[in-house]
Amino acid sequence: MKIYYYLYYRIYRIWIKMKGPDNAFLAMVAFSLLIIFNISTFIKHFNFLNNKSYEQIKIPVILGVISVLIINYLIFIHRKKYVEIEKRFINETKRQIFIGNLIISIYTLLTFVFLFWVFF
Repeated sequence: MKIYYYLYYRIYRIWIKMKGPDNAFLAMVAFSLLIIFNISTFIKHFNFLNNKSYEQIKIPVILGVISVLIINYLIFIHRKKYVEIEKRFINETKRQIFIGNLIISIYTLLTFVFLFWVFF
């Protein structure tokens, strides 16, 4: 679970730099989208849908997206758990920050590369 928290934390730190409202929530949505893209890629790659039509998978897809958002909301936002996560990682050294940024960059890049590779 630590890597899950850490990936959220790195995305959260990026959103904080943008100085917008609800940074924790927006970071949760962005992180959820990456997770949804990963799940979609996995399902499509291993052909779990067996060439089903859009109408057949529409409701399960919507429920899956809502489920990921609710789960991440409960993990990160509910009762301001993101504050505890931030306290856990805030004292990183410059080297750890560099490595963390590298990890999130590679994760995001690979997410989109595999997404496009599988779907297009």
